[in-house]
Amino acid sequence: MHLAHPTWPQRWLWLAATAPGTLVLMTALILINITVHRARHRGPFTAGTVTLLRLTAVVLLTGAAADLVAENARIALSERLGGGSTNLLGYPVGWVFGAFICFVVAEMIKRGVLLSRELEAVI
Repeated sequence: MHLAHPTWPQRWLWLAATAPGTLVLMTALILINITVHRARHRGPFTAGTVTLLRLTAVVLLTGAAADLVAENARIALSERLGGGSTNLLGYPVGWVFGAFICFVVAEMIKRGVLLSRELEAVI
């Protein structure tokens, strides 16, 4: 759908429909980049790596809420354009799966941190 001259409310609804997911994804990608950079320079098995991975997981979980906001904005925009309501809100499987993977990797790294500390205590 293309509007030649959208009104300001239509522009705001379009922004509300597209921005939330993009912002969450960009934030998660930045956190992953920071995590990888720190792991390369300070070692992967640190408490900081675990914290950053958990923070990334929480950010990814907010993507589910972002999807809800975006879908409501799309519905409102569709109703303003006379297209009727198209309530197709699905399950946020991608966001939840990504968060789950980050939590799992964080727990694996945490176990590596504990094993590393145990090894240092032995030697």
